[in-house]
Amino acid sequence: PAFILISLFTTQGAFAAQIDYALTQSWPHIACRAIELVFASVVVHVLRKYRSIGWIAITRTIASPIEKSLEARMTAIAALVVATLFLTVIISNWVVAGSNTKKVVYSQLSQAAEITAQAMPLALDSGQSLIQTIAASDLGNLPEHNIQTFLASQIRSYPYFSELFFFDATGKPITGYPLNQLEDLLFQPSEDTGVQLALNGVEMQTYVISPGQSDSAAQLSYIALVRNNSKRVAGVLIGRTNLASNPFLQSAMQTWDAINKMGGQVGILDENQRWIMSTRADQVMTQSLIDYSQQIGRSEGLTSSGTREYREVVAMSTRPWFVVVTMPAIVAQQTVLENSIPLLLVLLVLS
Repeated sequence: PAFILISLFTTQGAFAAQIDYALTQSWPHIACRAIELVFASVVVHVLRKYRSIGWIAITRTIASPIEKSLEARMTAIAALVVATLFLTVIISNWVVAGSNTKKVVYSQLSQAAEITAQAMPLALDSGQSLIQTIAASDLGNLPEHNIQTFLASQIRSYPYFSELFFFDATGKPITGYPLNQLEDLLFQPSEDTGVQLALNGVEMQTYVISPGQSDSAAQLSYIALVRNNSKRVAGVLIGRTNLASNPFLQSAMQTWDAINKMGGQVGILDENQRWIMSTRADQVMTQSLIDYSQQIGRSEGLTSSGTREYREVVAMSTRPWFVVVTMPAIVAQQTVLENSIPLLLVLLVLS
């Protein structure tokens, strides 16, 4: 008990974390101290038995106050039993409640990860299908002055895309919607490469690009080759969508909001261990400090700041991307503390 109390008041962090460490993490230290005491007792016993010269010999003993009074003895034994039962119930309740709370937390993490892992491939495939549908329409046969009107009608018909832009067969930027100037589009190097590949015959490409000026997640850029009625190359069409506002990901975004309100974090890593989506906007398009690709499934780990967290990592089926959902351990510990306070008060009253 003394070691548990010392651990409780010397551990850094929130009060719930201090209690959790004292009741569940201090036992290895207690076991080490117990082994040291047992070993020391054995050594002293051996020395006392075989090398008695120089040891103080006890010739007269006096009974202690507890041995003289039956009432005092019974009171001491009762106090010891009550203290032992009290400590046992508190530790057992904390361990059981902590285990159940951890299961609930992992269930929520798993639900958010699975919904996202299932929604993202659908969003990617839908984008490819839609951009190819637009590219296979009459776009390749339209005169330049009608292209912007056509693109505007396609965005209204397919709210999947936030921006569409058309290049002619030479790679010259023609127009787009809602932005009709390439400079306003903030054209990115990967898209420039994609346009050149499309003009060389690559029918369909998908790129992850940086967020827009007011976006909180990366964008997907779909690049499709456009042909006319004669099957000749008429140009290249680019369609962009923001992952955070993508209509196919809104069910996943609801679970993200729930995890975020609890204090957790959700994100998606691409094959380069780069955050393309995250509940932390400052993480988007930055490299992950932890290699989550080696931690598929449930696990516990430490954050970059050294605090414990619960993790759920799910790999996507169609791309080498990973959904990462984490929750600080302090959230579960705080829940256990709130649920344990009523029992603690009842025990204090009964004792």
